[in-house]
Amino acid sequence: MVVATEARMSIGGIPSANLASEFGTPLYVYDADEVRRCYRRIVNAVPYAPVTIHYACVTNANLAIMRLIHELGGGIHANTWGDAVMALHAGSPSRNIVYSGSNISADDFQNIFANRVRVNVNSLSQLRQYAAVLRDFERRNGGNLDNMRGVGMRIHLEEKMLYSRMGVKTSELAEARDIAAREGLRLTGVHYYRGTGTIHIHHFLEPFPYLMKVGKQLGETLEYVDIGGGFGFPYMPGGPDDFNWEFFGSSMNGMLEDLSNTIGRRVSLVLEPGRSVVASSGY
Repeated sequence: MVVATEARMSIGGIPSANLASEFGTPLYVYDADEVRRCYRRIVNAVPYAPVTIHYACVTNANLAIMRLIHELGGGIHANTWGDAVMALHAGSPSRNIVYSGSNISADDFQNIFANRVRVNVNSLSQLRQYAAVLRDFERRNGGNLDNMRGVGMRIHLEEKMLYSRMGVKTSELAEARDIAAREGLRLTGVHYYRGTGTIHIHHFLEPFPYLMKVGKQLGETLEYVDIGGGFGFPYMPGGPDDFNWEFFGSSMNGMLEDLSNTIGRRVSLVLEPGRSVVASSGY
């Protein structure tokens, strides 16, 4: 975010003094053209298809920004049910929302099923809870929600990080598949949380060959690979270079092409940028 300190500064072609006069101070202003530029840079940097962009609104849940993301063709990533509510309020269709939460309650799952929001569960216990609440929801509402029987999983790559506060461990994959088969669910996605604010591209990419191995283990049910968290922004002048989206895109293209060829059909790539979309637009 840029701090406006001079009255003659313009934001989106409008003098900052005029904005301060109209809206008062202190004032936060977001340049929509800069949001568009950053969003399109990400889209254009990834040659792989299909790819979808789901803005991580935990970064900034401003309704105008979320409406702009929707206009650009993007979706929303929700960390809480409150994030999902804000996305729906901003006009994002439920099919364009992905929810990955660490503490999803039974009430949250009821809301998820009522609104048909796609989910990445965080643990084996959450996978069991998903199945139990789905059964209860179908029983009480009289129907079969087949489109909600596909569920993604956050993955904890034990090979790269022994301890983690989130994700189904790679050593638990066989049990996850057994639970899904027993409950009539399909494990349709793998999600990986890389961290927060990573700029160094080679360090950022290091875990993803391991994630592709997990995707290959799921095989025929896999529909998407979801990469969320970590896309950094160079806040400090003279600090690290900007996140290299072009190198990221070409690297992911190779990995996803190999994964799709291995399982015999196209796997979707889902990206969840947050600060990298909006940080340079704020004043």
